This record gives sequence, C-alpha cells and structure tokens, in this order.
Amino acid sequence: MAANNSLPPDVEAFLREHITSVEELEVLLLLHASADKSWSAAEASQQLYRQVDSVSARLENFRAAGLINSDGQNPPRYRYDPTSRHHSMVLNLEQAYKERKDTVIRLIFETPRDHLRIFSDAFKIRRSD
Repeated sequence: MAANNSLPPDVEAFLREHITSVEELEVLLLLHASADKSWSAAEASQQLYRQVDSVSARLENFRAAGLINSDGQNPPRYRYDPTSRHHSMVLNLEQAYKERKDTVIRLIFETPRDHLRIFSDAFKIRRSD
C-alpha cells in the first residue's frame, strides 16, 4: 500500500471509474469473494442487507462493464468473472479495502460524479469577461 493513508494510483483510478458508492463496492466484493457461486439480485441484497432494486441496478452496471456475467435468465443470476481484464485490479481493491477501509470509503465519497458536477455547475455565478 502507498504511504500517507493513500491508495495505489491504479486502485484509485479503478475506484473513480467503476465505483460510485459503498454499496456498489460491497456488491462487487461479495461476488468476487464467492466466484464459484451465482447470485440473484434478491440473494445478494439479502446477504448485504440492501434494497433489491438498488442491488439489481448495480449488478447490471457491473455486467455491462464486463466485471461480472449473467446467465440471461429471468430473473438473472450473476457470477463474478475471474477472466475479466479487471480481475487483478479487483484483487488489489479487495486488499486495499481490507487494509485501508476508511481511505477507500473517503475516496468514493470525494470523487465527483459527472451528473452532480454538471448540476452544481449550472448554479455557479460567472463573471463576464
């Protein structure tokens, strides 16, 4: 781990690109920790004590990003994809979360999200040149 309570640059970049909430991180790490099991959104939400609709949306986002697979059924079952090009990064993220949970969480909350920045920019007072 990097010194001074910071994260390795690659882990930080992965978090900024793929993780928008602690719930999302927990969903990914749950599937990663049980890569031999497929999960329905209801099962994952029950395991994490989260709302099923929210977990379902996060699972679909990860599927679309190529981090997990879906069986295509209705309702779908999801499984972590250890062949993903992001697998080594997820391993590093898992380690960072174990060692520096507070730093990971702080980064998630500090990362500006485009839609929030666009919304807030609309209210900035601009000087005319």
